[in-house]
Amino acid sequence: MKTKHVWALVMPALLLFVLIFLVPFLLLIVKSFQTYVPGTLISDSSFTWENYTQLFSDGYYFKIYYRTIRIAVISTLAVLVLSYPLSIFLSSMNAKVRGVFMTISILPMIGGAMIQTMGWFAMLMRYGTINSFLLGLHIIKDPIQFLGTELGVIIGLVQSFLPMMIYPLVSSLLAIDREIYDSARTLGARPPKIFFSVTIPLSAPGAMAGAILVFMACLTSFVTPSSLGQGKIQVFGTYAYQQAIQVMNWPFSSSYAIFFILSMGIVVLALNLLARGLRRKRCGSM
Repeated sequence: MKTKHVWALVMPALLLFVLIFLVPFLLLIVKSFQTYVPGTLISDSSFTWENYTQLFSDGYYFKIYYRTIRIAVISTLAVLVLSYPLSIFLSSMNAKVRGVFMTISILPMIGGAMIQTMGWFAMLMRYGTINSFLLGLHIIKDPIQFLGTELGVIIGLVQSFLPMMIYPLVSSLLAIDREIYDSARTLGARPPKIFFSVTIPLSAPGAMAGAILVFMACLTSFVTPSSLGQGKIQVFGTYAYQQAIQVMNWPFSSSYAIFFILSMGIVVLALNLLARGLRRKRCGSM
């Protein structure tokens, strides 16, 4: 295929990428070096490091970063633990039946985060479905406080992003040769041994890919922490929204976002390198 024909195919997607991602990101960088003028939407365009100086001089912002990362890590680990048995079950199904179940699993995401969050809001209320069920069984004496806590936010995030882990994990499990399991059983390995010695190592690339997707989704989530956190759980998304939309301090919110994006970019790069290493190790062992 001629080069000009290749560029003709690539240009629409490249133009879309530049307009939707690259240009806004560059504008964000420029805005981060401007000065906030209280009472107006127009920032002082003169170059300044003031926003970054403020960011690094106050530990409060790093507490928000730390809380965001902590919630994202816990949510990702919870999703990973819940996804493995479900993914193993799905990978053992007939292809048509598996397709139906995987379609059902992704339906909540199609409905949007707000619908899911409102459903959890009703279930996690002081006398909502979960507390009423536990009280009815006399498991607890007083209602558990879910809303306005990190626990409530984590529950919502885990349910919201579970499909992001299931899809790559199922694909990775389906790629494992069934004869490996037969060989392990022939050698006397029991199911727990097979799971930890065969399934986990060989499905690690898919698990890592899913973990990256879930981790990044949890880091940048806004609707779930905002609704289930009830303004008491301040994370990156809620604080960036507060500074940009409520306070109208676009320069500082830009610097706040830029630092977070660069930090998380380094983390994701490290995870990608780890995933590649696991993938090469798997290919070498097969």
